[in-house]
Amino acid sequence: MVGGAKQAEFPQQRLCTVAEVAEFLSLSRSKVYNLMDSGLLRYVKLGKSRRIQWADVLNLVDRSTIGSAEV
Repeated sequence: MVGGAKQAEFPQQRLCTVAEVAEFLSLSRSKVYNLMDSGLLRYVKLGKSRRIQWADVLNLVDRSTIGSAEV
């Protein structure tokens, strides 16, 4: 289960399924496919399957974060 998992449990090179990424980001699978098709989320194509590196999921979150980290 990805939703409640800590970052340390997922090595940067781990390949995730679309369903795992959708669960982690609290998005629908179709939204994750849209992110991949638009070039916002990199993926690996293996036959007919798509896999996403965990590092790319975290990168997407970092790039999409709005606001200052300073208090």
